[in-house]
Amino acid sequence: VGEKMLELVERLERSGTIPLLEFWGQMRHRAEAVTAFLATLELIRLGVVRAFQAAPFAEIHATRTERVFSPDQVRDTYR
Repeated sequence: VGEKMLELVERLERSGTIPLLEFWGQMRHRAEAVTAFLATLELIRLGVVRAFQAAPFAEIHATRTERVFSPDQVRDTYR
């Protein structure tokens, strides 16, 4: 999860806003896609990423917030 969190943050810092399906769609295996989805949820929870939808049933996009993020914030264990 930590690696995918860093990957998503780096991509958002380069691109600004990305469609989440595009990010998740690049994963080669189901387990990797699930991991990327969990990483996305964790970044939203931390306030590092904001997800939004322009209209009902439209594609969901992610954008980087101003909140500072460092790899030290990534935990490998959760309860």
